[in-house]
Amino acid sequence: MKSNASAISATLFLIATLAARASAQPQQPSEFPRAADAYERVSWRTRTLVGNERLTNWRFAVPATGLAAPTLWDAAIRADAALINFLEGSPAQRVGGGLDKNFDYNLTPAERTALKAKLGLEAVLTYRLDTLPGDTDSRRKIFMFARDMGITTIVVPFTSQFGGLNALGEEFGVNVAVLGGNAAVSMKAVEGLGRRVGIGIDTGDWTQSGLASRDGLAMVKDRLIYVRLRDRSGRGANARNVLLGKGVGNVAEFFNELNRLNVRPLALVLDTTGVVNAPGDIFPAAAAFEDVVQPAYAANFIEFSKTRPIRRDLVTPGRGETLLASDIASRSNEIQQKIIAAIPPKPLAAPRKARKLLVMESLEGMSHTTIPLTNIMIEEMGKKTGAWTTEFSNDLNNLRYPKIKEYDAIFLNSIVGEWLPDPKLREDLVRYIRDGGGIGGIHGTPWASRNWDEFAEIIGSQSAPHRIENGVLKVYDKNSPIVSSFHFEDLPFREEFYRFEMEGNGRLRWDKVRVLLTVDLDEKVPASTDKPWTGYKRADKVYPVAWIRSYGKGRVFYNSMGHMNETFMKPEIVEHFLAGIQYMLGDLDANAAPNPHK
Repeated sequence: MKSNASAISATLFLIATLAARASAQPQQPSEFPRAADAYERVSWRTRTLVGNERLTNWRFAVPATGLAAPTLWDAAIRADAALINFLEGSPAQRVGGGLDKNFDYNLTPAERTALKAKLGLEAVLTYRLDTLPGDTDSRRKIFMFARDMGITTIVVPFTSQFGGLNALGEEFGVNVAVLGGNAAVSMKAVEGLGRRVGIGIDTGDWTQSGLASRDGLAMVKDRLIYVRLRDRSGRGANARNVLLGKGVGNVAEFFNELNRLNVRPLALVLDTTGVVNAPGDIFPAAAAFEDVVQPAYAANFIEFSKTRPIRRDLVTPGRGETLLASDIASRSNEIQQKIIAAIPPKPLAAPRKARKLLVMESLEGMSHTTIPLTNIMIEEMGKKTGAWTTEFSNDLNNLRYPKIKEYDAIFLNSIVGEWLPDPKLREDLVRYIRDGGGIGGIHGTPWASRNWDEFAEIIGSQSAPHRIENGVLKVYDKNSPIVSSFHFEDLPFREEFYRFEMEGNGRLRWDKVRVLLTVDLDEKVPASTDKPWTGYKRADKVYPVAWIRSYGKGRVFYNSMGHMNETFMKPEIVEHFLAGIQYMLGDLDANAAPNPHK
């Protein structure tokens, strides 16, 4: 029986795990009425990640008045359906959702608080005024309302009187964007007004006037705080709004220049006039935004990847725990020695040549505490067996062709969240695999770059319901050398087992992979101390854990275990990882033909 201390430790670990998972996969409040056509909500879509403060810090919003929705509440439901987290509000719009008032400062403090909570993950980013009142009292009410609603920027017309706006902005923590007029005139208007007052631009106006992005941004530079995004079918007065990237505005180059000049933070609002005429039109409009912003966002992310360290922190203090450096060193050494002891003394197959393995880990998303243990296992495994040398680097430039050809395989260490947003790097990686390179991963890796469907095809899945539970590992492919370490015997083990689904994009591609290892769960494990699983259960009760596959000439290996420290100290499992990596590298032959579902 567990001691009280162990039980408390396990409880704290579970709480921390659930909290980390909640932050990695944000969900709307249960009472938020998600639309029937809503996308599955994940936190690593380009349209949401561009707003990350560690990345481009460009927050993308849609006008609540332009989503073919009668009220702010209806607009929030449509924005949520397309995984757009921000709205632009206006005082002329009705709130809705049971509150029959305009969205303005006449809302009571209690109504403001209730509305913010009700909107859940949706937030009002900007507040656009057709006219700015001249009296101080009305202006104060507007700024106070903006602060209470979490609005970052009030957008006012160029014709407004700007006196006192910076002081109000400082008092209430709200920016003011001056929209209208050409770039040079707008800059003149905000001179000397303080940093709370900045420039707003309309890319459609720039397109109409023939102003190039490089020239316009050179004038406004870091005073730019708000962008109205429009593309135009032509430059004449009779042109119309079109989806971003489908007109003559060269919006992708606009974003590239924004990134080059490091203009951030920035509020981006899509002008939906003429492009969102029915509720479903929000989906192609959002996809068009992703297409034009992707090159600039990807360039920023590649630079970000260079800053991400390789984790080797085998021991970190728990909640409320203080550890001396000597304690950390002692415990770390103990863990490392247990990992080394579980590694076989020699490779399972003699290397056909000197092998080089590149290991990359989670960059922007949940970072499992066992990532350092995986790194140590792989590094020490290469050293002890002589089967490969290991290079650890999160620099995505290593995946450029032909640089990537220096490696015999790429191992993805529990990557959850954004990983490879650059379209060219994606092409290079796929080319490398199809030409015979190896790739594989552990635990959270199917969650990597979930806005890239081909990666799900390569790795074999894209997500799975899961929890920590007891199970019995079983060899599924009794002829595969990659699972010979289990000697065809069942192995009771506790892990965070993934219950790969049978349908949907997150499903296991059973017709494309060769399953090696499964786990018995549910009623097949009567000794389980867990409460009965009320979540997902496969109808066939067969839960795959590890598999291989061919992709072109390339070799893919994946094992979903790796959440628990004990996984890296169990000889049968560690030797299995050695075999899987040697298969990826091209030294251990194994049949990768998809095996029948028994």
